[in-house]
Amino acid sequence: MSAPVYHPEIEQGTDDWHAIRAGKWTASSGAKIMGGLDTQGLKDLVKDLAWGRVFGKTDRGYSGKSMERGHELEPEAREAFAFEHDATVEQVGFVEHGRIAYLGWSPDGLHAQRKRGLEIKCLEHKAFIDFFECRQVPSEYRWQVKIACMVGALDGLDFYVYHPLAGGITVPVEITDAEKDQIEGRISILEPRVQALVDRLMERKAAA
Repeated sequence: MSAPVYHPEIEQGTDDWHAIRAGKWTASSGAKIMGGLDTQGLKDLVKDLAWGRVFGKTDRGYSGKSMERGHELEPEAREAFAFEHDATVEQVGFVEHGRIAYLGWSPDGLHAQRKRGLEIKCLEHKAFIDFFECRQVPSEYRWQVKIACMVGALDGLDFYVYHPLAGGITVPVEITDAEKDQIEGRISILEPRVQALVDRLMERKAAA
């Protein structure tokens, strides 16, 4: 199996980061990728990917309060995780799958010699309590962490929920061979949709 391609030189949130993600299936879109084949979310994702492959970037999406909260608290959460687990956490802007084209992941961190990943969620108090009670990865993040494991060829991933007043909770995640097959199979179904739109947009671009 081909090794993942790491991009530690890229900082998340920068123009270079947006450029390398353009046109790619990413772990953060896992729920859309692995959900229904006729959902509006998936249709919009296909449009974004095709546009990114032709024009290099898409319009920046809306950043809600929860996303802004995550960005603000993520460095603090990463330090807390490193302290709790006595881990050295490496920041890498983007990781590409070693064999499957257009499949990537933006890690919140890598540790254990890049064999374990870190996914941080800085939840508000009610959602934190829900997670504290069940200790399970919420369903909306299930495929995000599975795709991350697959892209990074990880031994496992640590799903870390953090609140500055309550600290952090870690739930380890792994991926099965069957889940890897599911992800690759779904992308093989969806890629022709993107390529067909890319072809039409290329014709438009050439005529413009």
